[in-house]
Amino acid sequence: MKTKRVNQKGFASLLLIIIVLAIAGFFVYQAKLKNSPPSLKLAKQTRIILEAKMTNSLDPATGAGGLKVNSFSTKNPVIYLVLQVNKPPKGTKFEYVRYLNEKYVDHKSVETTKDGISYVSFSWRLKNTKSSHPAGNYRVKLYTTGTFEKEVSYQIRSPL
Repeated sequence: MKTKRVNQKGFASLLLIIIVLAIAGFFVYQAKLKNSPPSLKLAKQTRIILEAKMTNSLDPATGAGGLKVNSFSTKNPVIYLVLQVNKPPKGTKFEYVRYLNEKYVDHKSVETTKDGISYVSFSWRLKNTKSSHPAGNYRVKLYTTGTFEKEVSYQIRSPL
């Protein structure tokens, strides 16, 4: 009988230790989450990019893009990608990875410098009047603080 009682006490002690460690782990996790920078918290929230559109123009006062365009000329001086965003906190990182005919072209990222902005944009400019954008089918993958959010496609065609 003595052996059975010792085993029960040992099991109860082990169970109590496991419960205490689980509770302590939960509080440590909550403290890390509470003290983590906004960029880490952002990945756990809902989508930040509300809309992504390609356009020929950008309103300098608001940062909003003009009319949505899906096809551009190789001679377009500037091509914009405008993201309407859900008022992200300062330090939120937006990144694109661009592909031409399914081959990697380039990538870039920007970080917000203040809270609550409504638009973020990227642009591709011709170097001079003699240069041109490569023709083809483009795909742009968009990420917010490392989390994939959206994808947009557009075409660049040679002028007739």
